[in-house]
Amino acid sequence: MRRYEFTDKGWDYDILLRNKITVIDGDSGNGKSVLARAMQAHFVFNKMKVELLDYNAYENTEKITKTITGNADTLIIIDNADCILNGDIVDLINNDIDNFYVVFGRKSWGLSATPSHFAELEQDSAIKKIALKYSCDVENWI
Repeated sequence: MRRYEFTDKGWDYDILLRNKITVIDGDSGNGKSVLARAMQAHFVFNKMKVELLDYNAYENTEKITKTITGNADTLIIIDNADCILNGDIVDLINNDIDNFYVVFGRKSWGLSATPSHFAELEQDSAIKKIALKYSCDVENWI
């Protein structure tokens, strides 16, 4: 498990990543892309290894492949995964033992993920805090 607590643009974030792959799903406009960029900014600022694959990588399988195979101990954030992931990229992610992933989208795409890998954004506007709420909380189910 990895926990990241940080503040960005007046919001407090408490992001617990329980597995090698965390899928954050939800409807359009609920803040997934905002969180992806806030996480990237936090990692860059703290000189931690991070890569963001988003609409700029759309249909650029070579760039995506190099990002996955050319890194180790790196958080790879995939935003708008509905547009980016295909069978070959999913296979690379599933077989990657060197990196960890946060995948933003609306389905699992064949990723090696149990229900305990799926989370949604939980926002409390009154205190300006965002955290992850996991879909399933079965102890020791990874």
